[in-house]
Amino acid sequence: LGIINGFCQLVDPDGLRRDLRHLKSLNVDGVVVDCWWGIVEGWPQNYQWSGYRDLFNIVREVKLKLQ
Repeated sequence: LGIINGFCQLVDPDGLRRDLRHLKSLNVDGVVVDCWWGIVEGWPQNYQWSGYRDLFNIVREVKLKLQ
């Protein structure tokens, strides 16, 4: 919680990247991400996935698994 704001944007991409790299250094295999529909569909029939897409790309960049 708090990673993606109400406009479906990452709040702190650099901090997230740092934290995920730290987890990877501790031999964590992956992370679980809940997608909040109220954020994705902030306005009826207007779907915004950009924040989640950015999050997933950072997880992939750090070479963690995603569930």
